[in-house]
Amino acid sequence: MTKPRRACLSAFIFFAVSFICAANVFGWGYEIHGYINSEAARLLPAEMKSFKACVEYLTLHSVDPDEWKGFLSGEEYRHYIDMDFYGAPPFAAVRKSLSGAMEKYGEDAVVSNGVVPWTIAEHCEMLAIFLRSSATSDYAMLCAAALGHYVADAHQPLHTTDNYDGQYSGNQGVHLRYEIQTADVFFDGSRARADNVKYVGDPLNFAFDFIIDAHDKISVILDADTKRGHNFRALWVDTADMTRKQVEKAAENLASLWYTAWKNAGSPRVEVKLTKTAGIYSDKDYQKMLALRDKLKMSGR
Repeated sequence: MTKPRRACLSAFIFFAVSFICAANVFGWGYEIHGYINSEAARLLPAEMKSFKACVEYLTLHSVDPDEWKGFLSGEEYRHYIDMDFYGAPPFAAVRKSLSGAMEKYGEDAVVSNGVVPWTIAEHCEMLAIFLRSSATSDYAMLCAAALGHYVADAHQPLHTTDNYDGQYSGNQGVHLRYEIQTADVFFDGSRARADNVKYVGDPLNFAFDFIIDAHDKISVILDADTKRGHNFRALWVDTADMTRKQVEKAAENLASLWYTAWKNAGSPRVEVKLTKTAGIYSDKDYQKMLALRDKLKMSGR
């Protein structure tokens, strides 16, 4: 399956979930994405109570980036990274800035193989910028929700490999079978711990750490799929423990990145008041948000 077809698969899964789970608020991104954002908010320290109070918004907007794929140029590449392209673990050669990776491997190669670690680091920085003022609270929460989506995707093992749909291992269609028809149906909660939330000195390397950890779990899904096929309940039995742990890690790591952004913003005591609902409904909206970020960054605010 070529890279462009990966984007087609992503769109198919999104619309399939919309159809299958029309009665639900969530899905994979409806159920698990929402759960991860909600859990991460619960794990935040008490001094971030204003941030924690936005849990409903953070949960409902946890799937916005999937919707952005329909109109934002390059959005489809922000949800994954094919670590296989960069050789074998520990992938030391790619753990560098986006510009550094592009200089080494070429812009087209880096983008087509996915940019989720750099997207996570970028949104952590953008969140800190927007948190510095109550005037940009709406954008801060939208950015936080989107960051949650990318972090969650980066903990899904099939989002870290070129064999994302089992097309090279005899598991064609495994992405939908595992992500939507199994994990999203049978997921029953995890045990994320607040004492695992920490300040992250280097968000990019932190992202690479949990991406490589997720990459190590690919065989759990493929082996279970080979053994169980379309028996989704049996597939869940074989993948449940790994899935719960990945969701747990995603919530803890997301809370750590939110906490990091808050600390980098100066631990603001300003109230987060969603006086209006910020949203990205067009490329113009997205560019407006980026322009505001750049303006605030240049002004040092």
